[in-house]
Amino acid sequence: AAREENYDEIIDLLARDGVATNDLTDSLVLGWALLGIGDQGRALEAFNMVVNDDRYRAFGLYHLGLALAWSGDLEGAIAVFQDEAHRNFQSPRSIFAEAQVLAELDRPAEAERRLMEAFGANSASRDLLDKIRSGEDITFDFVSTPAQGMAEVYYTLADALSSDTPNLYNLYYARMALEIRPTDSDVLLLVAGLFEQFNRMSMARDIYLEVTDDDAAFFTAAMGVAETLRSEDRLED
Repeated sequence: AAREENYDEIIDLLARDGVATNDLTDSLVLGWALLGIGDQGRALEAFNMVVNDDRYRAFGLYHLGLALAWSGDLEGAIAVFQDEAHRNFQSPRSIFAEAQVLAELDRPAEAERRLMEAFGANSASRDLLDKIRSGEDITFDFVSTPAQGMAEVYYTLADALSSDTPNLYNLYYARMALEIRPTDSDVLLLVAGLFEQFNRMSMARDIYLEVTDDDAAFFTAAMGVAETLRSEDRLED
């Protein structure tokens, strides 16, 4: 339903049984679905419910910031992204989103500094850095639809859980993200890495091969392909 952007159906599913394994995921998905039907007031209530839970405050702030940016409240978004609790949670993706917001707010020096602090001049940020330095107009498009916001919910959780012992929940969340954003290289690398941890080398390789050669993550994906081939050889021995 998310890939088809059928937000009413998602809201109905959540109202009946929930569509995830915990209240955190359901609340965040509900927030994005409500944005999808134009109910921003209830959407913000859903995000703030997570923000007000001390266990999940950082997750809630991240998605609240993304939702505000998608809705056009860039000043509100940057205030959320710069909240201390969010700073403690920050990830490469959250920094990239924040930099886009800063650039659209015509604060290019701050945007450049955030990217350089996080990435240096590496390929992950080069395209955005080049646009900022050339004075090109930047529009926030890290999340361009509420469905992509839902994908970010699943990616966020899968990535957070991947530091622990891999389990089927990690893979479930990651594959949900991939279903919605099948060309996102971060998602592709996460899913492939999880398949590797489960010793599903051919499945991991197939996912790595989905990363296109013009993507900044292509070299990492190519290394992943090579590693799966070496691992298969070791397993056969």
